[in-house]
Parts: sequence; C-alpha cells; structure tokens
Amino acid sequence: MTERKGLVIVNTGDGKGKMTSALGMMLRAWGQGMWVCMFQMLKSGRVAYGEHLAAERIGIKIIPMGAGCQWDWKDEETSRKVNLAAWEQVKEAILSHNYDMIVVDELTYLFQFRWLDEKSVCA
Repeated sequence: MTERKGLVIVNTGDGKGKMTSALGMMLRAWGQGMWVCMFQMLKSGRVAYGEHLAAERIGIKIIPMGAGCQWDWKDEETSRKVNLAAWEQVKEAILSHNYDMIVVDELTYLFQFRWLDEKSVCA
C-alpha cells in the first residue's frame, strides 16, 4: 500500500471567500466518499450558522469550538484558553488519521493574536 502524504492549504486574504473555498473543497471531498470535518476556532456553538445547518443535513461534522468572534470577547484570556484547548482537540483529530480532510477555520487568528506559534503547528 502506498503511503499517502498530507497536504496543507491555507486560504488567506481580506474579505469574503476563504470559508466558501474551504466548504467547497470539503463538499467535493465528501462527495468522493472521503471522511471530512471542520473545526471552527473562533465561532461558538451558540449560533446555528448556515454552514452548520447545511452540513448537519448531509452528515458532515462542523464543530464550533471558540468563545465567539473577537468583537464578542468579554475576556480575552478566557478566549485564548478556549482556543488553545480547541487546538489540542484538532491535533488529536489530525493524529487519529480518522479523516481524509480536516478544515481548521480561522486558525490564522490564533497566530495573529499570538496565542499560538506557527512553528508549533507545523511540527
């Protein structure tokens, strides 16, 4: 059996399109019979976003793990702790090899806020 190599795709930029691109790639992979999931680092589970409702209908896991977007922060330290704990769960999912594709939405914010170092993610 040939060992499969992983691929990391980073969508960046101002404005719209990053999530749409990730959802499109995830949907295409799911359509080809791959096991897929998405972790959302900042979004909380308190709101049923459109992508959550659509994914639930077809059986794709989207897991909101954050304390809310930065404009909703009541306490930055709590948000930092929540997101670092979320990253630990993402790492477990990656290392489990249970998924063919894992989308980590808004991970780059953790770098921007200096909550997580890029080198630790790529190790």
